[in-house]
Amino acid sequence: MTRETIGYPRRQPHLSPHEPLVWNWAQNATLANTTQQAQPASEGELQTLLRHHRGRVRVMGSRMSPGRMLALHQHDDVLIDTSALRGFIDSDEHSATFAGGTPLHEVYEHLKAMGRILPASPGVIDAQTLAGALATSTHGQGLQQSSIGDEALSIRMVLADGHIETFDRQHPWFAAVQTGLGCLGVVTAVTLRTQPAKVYT
Repeated sequence: MTRETIGYPRRQPHLSPHEPLVWNWAQNATLANTTQQAQPASEGELQTLLRHHRGRVRVMGSRMSPGRMLALHQHDDVLIDTSALRGFIDSDEHSATFAGGTPLHEVYEHLKAMGRILPASPGVIDAQTLAGALATSTHGQGLQQSSIGDEALSIRMVLADGHIETFDRQHPWFAAVQTGLGCLGVVTAVTLRTQPAKVYT
């Protein structure tokens, strides 16, 4: 094997604003042509896209998954960008609901303003989307602290046929949906368990 075939792919730090390809977060692997990327502005648009699209579908959050998980191989495949499906939705005394495409730093900032935190130990990188963090079982480290997915109370998802399903902890498929790697559908909302903010010393 040559050095080129066994080494890491070279990063492309100076991409043109007119770059015709979609790159992963590390900018060392291409995922698709920009023409194959779809960015639904609402859950309804996402339903329509999934219901009528005939090629393969990949779901992209912050593009941190390995390139081989997201890369498209056929012209009629589509890469769904969930960045427009973001933001705070609702909360109660013990939980908060966010859209699936919400970056983790926005989740943490909103909870901080509410005087709440997640019982989970956060991961190192907070640019991940909430749905992506769940799908890849993101976790930090700390005694008696869980992964982010363990704090999900319910997960709302648009399935391949455009049907919307909500999975709670009583649903027999909940454990699969918690860490679905984007293979089971597109997560549009997640309700997370919260607790009063604490200061650790």
